Amino acid sequence: MKLEIRDYKIEDVEEVYNILSQNFIHPWDKKSLTLVSNNFIKKVLVLDGEIIGFLEMQVVADEADLVMIAIKKEFQRKGLGEYFLKQIIKYLKERGITRIFLEVSSKNEKAINFYRKLGFVDYSIRKNYYKDGSDALLLELYLDSGD
Repeated sequence: MKLEIRDYKIEDVEEVYNILSQNFIHPWDKKSLTLVSNNFIKKVLVLDGEIIGFLEMQVVADEADLVMIAIKKEFQRKGLGEYFLKQIIKYLKERGITRIFLEVSSKNEKAINFYRKLGFVDYSIRKNYYKDGSDALLLELYLDSGD
């Protein structure tokens, strides 16, 4: 079993779109997945040559905003998402990032528990943020360079 994290490539768009479609009610369209910017980090998690995960972050100065992370349904609950995000956190620390932010629907208990398990803590709420009327919980993780 070979597990690797590599940069996202435009050729990955179909596989990544399929993963996002499995995980989000309103996944990003394929055109959005092809946009490139120096402020964004886009990575894929690859298991034995198959893309099974996608992560996107926006980086500004010494802070990062986790835009999304998704793992293919049949590979969820196996520790792969945790592995993926922990490796990205190490990568961000090496780049001098000191804090990661994210927002998650207050109805998404699975994701909330995942982030809290990794040390993210609540710092604010955006009321009625999502189309379904749910609140957005704003979470943050301070990166300790000594970890």
